[in-house]
Order: sequence, then structure tokens, then C-alpha cells
Amino acid sequence: MEFKLISIASMIAFYGCYFLKMFHQKSKEYKQTKLERTKSVL
Repeated sequence: MEFKLISIASMIAFYGCYFLKMFHQKSKEYKQTKLERTKSVL
């Protein structure tokens, strides 16, 4: 039972970090493309 809880907790932690990274990278890319677009407009 304890092992199951630990494995579930580690899985949640791993996926949480993974999705946070993905989200952060997406927002970074979005900001970068926005900057590029404003530059091309100007």
C-alpha cells in the first residue's frame, strides 16, 4: 500500500513538472512569435 502511494505521488510530480515545462515553453514561444510579428509589422 505504501509503495503504491509513493509511486502515484512520484508519477503526479513527474507529470506536473512535465506539463509545467510544456506550458512554460508554449508561452515562451507565443511571446517570441508575438515579438517577431510586431517586428515584421514595423
